[in-house]
Amino acid sequence: MIVQISTSVNLSSVARTTLLKTLSLNTSKALQKPESALTLCLHSDSGMMVGGRFGPCAVVTIFSSTSILRPIATELKAAITASFRSGLPVEYERIKFSFVKTDAANSEVAESTVAS
Repeated sequence: MIVQISTSVNLSSVARTTLLKTLSLNTSKALQKPESALTLCLHSDSGMMVGGRFGPCAVVTIFSSTSILRPIATELKAAITASFRSGLPVEYERIKFSFVKTDAANSEVAESTVAS
């Protein structure tokens, strides 16, 4: 699973590292999977607007080759939002989530990409 986050908030490298560690731990707990099954990407200081307004906001895109059921998606959103509270000052209403199911044929297998 890949979790990609873009935020308008400018984070120092220390804050980014701390937030990524917290996100990794909380996400793995929510999914009941080891952290080694996750890839996280955090882009900070992005030019962004939500609802026609500038200010602290974030977009979270979760890519998975398996479907994410609603209860799991709800837990995942809660885990990510809780992680933000500890290091990213963004109100819940200004965090937008997107779940994307990827084609398993376009997944990495033994250090090579397999494309259909």
